[in-house]
Amino acid sequence: MRSATVLADAGKGRRKLGAARFACSMGAIMDLPPYIVNIDRINVQWTMATGPEPAPHAGWLSATEAARRLGIKRETLYAYVSRGMLTSERQASGRESRFDPAEVARLAERTRSGGRAGRLDIVIDSALTLLDPAGKLWYRGWDAEAACREASFEDVAEWLWTGASRREDIGAEHAGYAGASTPLTQARAPFEAPKDVLAVARRAAGTLAPPTPPIDRLRVAVPAAATADPLRFDRRPEAVAAAGRRIIATMVDAFPPAEKRSSTAAPAEKRSSAAASAAGGSDSLPSIAERLWSQLCVHAGTPQQVAVLDGALILLADHEMATSTLTARVAASTWADPYLVVTAGLAALGGPLHGSVGDRLVPMLHEAVARGAAEAIATRWRLGEPVGGFGHVVYTDRDPRAAALWPRLQDAWPGNAVMEATGEIISAVTAHGDTFPNVDLMLAALVAGASMVEGAAEVIFAVARTAGWLAHAIEEYGHRLRFRLRAAYVGSVPPASGRR
Repeated sequence: MRSATVLADAGKGRRKLGAARFACSMGAIMDLPPYIVNIDRINVQWTMATGPEPAPHAGWLSATEAARRLGIKRETLYAYVSRGMLTSERQASGRESRFDPAEVARLAERTRSGGRAGRLDIVIDSALTLLDPAGKLWYRGWDAEAACREASFEDVAEWLWTGASRREDIGAEHAGYAGASTPLTQARAPFEAPKDVLAVARRAAGTLAPPTPPIDRLRVAVPAAATADPLRFDRRPEAVAAAGRRIIATMVDAFPPAEKRSSTAAPAEKRSSAAASAAGGSDSLPSIAERLWSQLCVHAGTPQQVAVLDGALILLADHEMATSTLTARVAASTWADPYLVVTAGLAALGGPLHGSVGDRLVPMLHEAVARGAAEAIATRWRLGEPVGGFGHVVYTDRDPRAAALWPRLQDAWPGNAVMEATGEIISAVTAHGDTFPNVDLMLAALVAGASMVEGAAEVIFAVARTAGWLAHAIEEYGHRLRFRLRAAYVGSVPPASGRR
């Protein structure tokens, strides 16, 4: 096995290339050793087998404390350093080494989990979102499950972008968290698209044929809207937050509402819900959740049902370095404008392994309603297929987003056939295995239970995650093109005559 370390100090103009080191006794620690690149305070780590990334902690660790956290002797600790598995830095006294607590935590996690073969991780310092594998999620220190109960999607988006709440009471409660600023007490800026920007987005989306999935309309509408926003190149945090409000509003309002509401439904513009009140919205401008509901659902929702959609948006707003977030962050590292950052995120979200998972689970729920949950599950097991919507690559005990949404779904749709079938599936799958439902299953239950249009789950995911993409862009705009990674070439060696 082999590890290579590259250290670059752009500030001092130095580059130090460490030679490849060989070690034959690391199998008990990880499947393959990491490739680490530290570039101007960014820690990017490739591993072919690794676990989830804990949040960095302040301060350095002594050798004694680092060994204690790893559960090893000091001699073994220094052996790890010599093998390139861990880096150390000499203290000012010159007599003792110190260790980065985040790096120690990563190595400890890989030791516990044993790694996952074939996985490629990139680790980036961020103050936005903390994931606990045991089943907790925080946004800048704010428990996401609590946020789902206490606030609106607009509140959480503002919190991610600025560290301040759109409402004084929420801001005051959370202002003590690291990175939080003084709570906003002035009237909040609305999530509203300028008329000219929205008109361009609607014209672009309107050129697509009627069967076009709604998510594809968003992928057309966002870059089109950019052409009508001359101030999009302003990368200051306040300007990016303002652009975020415009972009999310454009995404929600750019495509036409569901074909026809029921005759008893009131127009979305006149409805009021708990979500709108929480957002501090005015009577003339419904909340993002209300407006999105009218675009995705033929029938008007009750305030409680719209609040569930609002909760889903909150719980999907950010999830650390998911694939689409990394893609958006790389785009931001080139100083691409916020519209392009979101466009990059939308592209990565479109893969069948990411944003569209919820939509692919909807047919299973409809089948469970029609034929019974046992038959729907048995059909997949008989074909050797997994039952989707369970387990998670990071969480080991519970998905906190699913745990927060499931009781809200049941309360908002009592006696609903889809909710009953979903409950039966959860009971059957978890009865004889160490697994748990995830947020994709909850999103499918929301879409199917509310009879939303086909493809609605991915649209909900995209609108929600746009808040997180732009929060990461704000962080990344403080740096300059730091994602210049290198490939480990494994192809055939060119002939000597062809070398330059």
